[in-house]
Amino acid sequence: MTVGLSILRNAVRDPESTAIFGSAELTYGQLDKRTNKIAHYLKSILKKGDRVALFVANRPEVVEVIGGVAKSGCVYVGLNFRLGDTELQQIFDNSMPSLLITDQEHLEQIESIAVEKSIPILVLDSDKWVEMISSMPDSVPESLHEVRHDDDFCIVYTSGTTGRPKGVLFDHARAIQHATVACLEYEIGVGTRYLIQIPHNSSVNITIVPCLTIGAAMAFRDSRNFDPIGFAREVEEEGVTHSFLVPTQLMRLLDRLPLDLDQQLGGLVTLGYGSSPISPNRLRELIDRFGSIFNQLYGMAEIASIGTILRKEDHLNGLNEHPELLASCGQPS
Repeated sequence: MTVGLSILRNAVRDPESTAIFGSAELTYGQLDKRTNKIAHYLKSILKKGDRVALFVANRPEVVEVIGGVAKSGCVYVGLNFRLGDTELQQIFDNSMPSLLITDQEHLEQIESIAVEKSIPILVLDSDKWVEMISSMPDSVPESLHEVRHDDDFCIVYTSGTTGRPKGVLFDHARAIQHATVACLEYEIGVGTRYLIQIPHNSSVNITIVPCLTIGAAMAFRDSRNFDPIGFAREVEEEGVTHSFLVPTQLMRLLDRLPLDLDQQLGGLVTLGYGSSPISPNRLRELIDRFGSIFNQLYGMAEIASIGTILRKEDHLNGLNEHPELLASCGQPS
């Protein structure tokens, strides 16, 4: 199984099922055809194994690009739009992308580096992109069936807190295997509606690929800021069942979401969190207000993020009977 085949499988199984919701809407049938078009275009200018860098904030087209890159046999390289020129230069030198995809908002920030390194640029919200999508066939590209499970799928870069950002290479098999773990641990299923708040470049293996693997629906929120009231409103209005936040965002929910809006989060089945600890007292506040919906992951980019997990029942057990559990990183996932 490969990431591209996952999209095709979902389209064959139920072409009318929702793939993208929110500001843009696509069924899996439509997503399959759009990713086919992107794959056809990429194959016309690149070869298997070439790296395609994506430099945008969260937006629905991220899924289309990832799917198209996967189907073409190229390798997705997600870039953090918050990086400075030095870090971007280091990542470009390391990953050696053959193509850069960005949008109008971020073009000025990245253009000079790409031009200096003679890397072609595609702009998502440009007439050229629209023309490219329109001109390509939506048939299944031959490249989809040429991609093997052990071919490279993506490169995820670490934060570089101990030096330079390090690229972690994942093949399709590793990405799908980890996606299966994420689906099991976070209870992601066909009926899941996942609101992705954290940046796509760091969450591809814990949010996007699991949803594509199982056939869940996704929506994206702007990862440049976290608005608790806006987040809660979207959860209610869009029928969101799953999301993932970092602890600082959870603290904003506690401190800035009015109590009378708590019911807007009532549809959440699972709210994952990770990257830093939360005190037992604050965890108790979260569970008292929003219910037993929290899973804490412990991991790192090198293992696609989930190594161990403190499950919902562990949170309750830790708060009620065994407080030492809350100092634990959980059990192997």
